[in-house]
Amino acid sequence: MKDSILMAKGDDPNFKPDWDEWSKINRSKLQEAAVEEAIKNQIEELREKQEDDPFDTTISGPWMHNWPIVHHNKHTAKLTHNVSTWHKS
Repeated sequence: MKDSILMAKGDDPNFKPDWDEWSKINRSKLQEAAVEEAIKNQIEELREKQEDDPFDTTISGPWMHNWPIVHHNKHTAKLTHNVSTWHKS
């Protein structure tokens, strides 16, 4: 995640590493950002695959908004409509 620091140069015997600049880079934040990006990409790939799946088991409909969904799973993941967009009977 974090680039290596140049420790020496063959053509410059007086070269000194720039520790200040190198130490400003937070490796943990870079790693977290990379993991978040990877997860987003995987989720997007899964959603694209589901859209093409003729045997998709996602459940949806206006009646799904009559009760709060406590735990989402693959069957409710695509349920994105706002409650106010559906008419309750």
